[in-house]
Amino acid sequence: MIKCDVLVVGAGIVGLSTAYHLKMLNPKLNVIVVEKKSSPGQGETGKAPGGFRLDVWTSKTNLALGRSSIMFYKHLQEDLKIDLGMKWVGYLFMMDNELYEAAKPVLKKMDSMNVKYRICSREDLAKHLNVKVDVGDEEAKSMNLRNIDVGLMFPNAGYWRQENMVKFYEAEFTRMGGKILYNTSVNRIITGPRVEFNIPGEPHIWQDVIAKGAQTDKGVIEASEVVVAASGWANQILDPIGIDCHFKPKKRQVFIVKANTDPLRRVMFAEGFNELNAAPFLFIYVRGESWLWMKPDIGELAFWIGCSDHLGRAYGILEDDPPAEENFYNYGIYQVLIKYFPQFTNIRPSNSHAGYYDISIDGLPIVHKESNITVVGGTSGNGLSKADALGRITAAACLNMKYAELYDGERFRVDSLSITNRNVDKEIFIF
Repeated sequence: MIKCDVLVVGAGIVGLSTAYHLKMLNPKLNVIVVEKKSSPGQGETGKAPGGFRLDVWTSKTNLALGRSSIMFYKHLQEDLKIDLGMKWVGYLFMMDNELYEAAKPVLKKMDSMNVKYRICSREDLAKHLNVKVDVGDEEAKSMNLRNIDVGLMFPNAGYWRQENMVKFYEAEFTRMGGKILYNTSVNRIITGPRVEFNIPGEPHIWQDVIAKGAQTDKGVIEASEVVVAASGWANQILDPIGIDCHFKPKKRQVFIVKANTDPLRRVMFAEGFNELNAAPFLFIYVRGESWLWMKPDIGELAFWIGCSDHLGRAYGILEDDPPAEENFYNYGIYQVLIKYFPQFTNIRPSNSHAGYYDISIDGLPIVHKESNITVVGGTSGNGLSKADALGRITAAACLNMKYAELYDGERFRVDSLSITNRNVDKEIFIF
């Protein structure tokens, strides 16, 4: 039987960040990470499009988590020369005048928080990005598509290689003596009385119930503390022991299109937006909270494309490795995409994949402790941008600390992200 001080379930970016910061806080802790996949970051982390944003927020909570995390990763890349593949191409949101007017209160809030952005005219967008700003044909009208009148360009954002990020945490955690058990699935969390009296049917209502460890497909692991960082799979682990994690998984899909024509390369390599002379991470408004997004990856010479859908898309994990849906691209994304970028006409994806976002009750992360079980999740598609801060906060929660110190020196009250003492301000810029 294996014994440890802390058992971390999940070797995604947040789980590994938590394990790393546990060892940083207390190098003597015996910390074990279990992961059902054969390598790190193969779940939600590996399926994400890989975007990051330092300050593209209106919530002070999100700003604190995002800013400190991105500054830490910038330190790794620029000062310690650890290649995370960070490309500061920026985020560019394209919309019509009506939506821009509706967004002005959001921009006013951002101004008060010193968020950097600039306004791009429709003429500049058409010239530099080769985007079609007028989409007024009958088909476009029937799809409720809007012209592009304004672009909001946020420079402190971009994309990176999340596989490089998890490798950093994995290497540093194991260097400090941490252990990771891959190809190991948690079947259930083992609970029992804190103090055992060997009475039949324990624990009873008068006994303090704690986690004793986990039953895995490789045997039992005993632990004094358990951290569940299993993203969308957390419900499957926690529901059987009566813990509501207050976030649910929802499927998201990515389609990859090679930039193998001159017109597509002229979209990808766009001047005037950043020092790389590359197109920014692009967002085109569709409807409601749905934006078609496109990451022009200049390293892979490929576009990563997707669009979040809400009403009609079920919550829940239907299968561990869900396929991307061909019709979602053909009759959804593609039909919108070619209205704005006709360069994609008759060009099919070379690859695709799907994963799950763990969507919280308010779109902000959750770090909650019940007994000796700490739950982290609800990153709602922004886990990469907040992973280092969440690792610090989760590690502090696990060790019963009141505050966590973020990379930029801010002291963050740990229970602010909990359920019982939640103290977060609403994010109004949701996409």
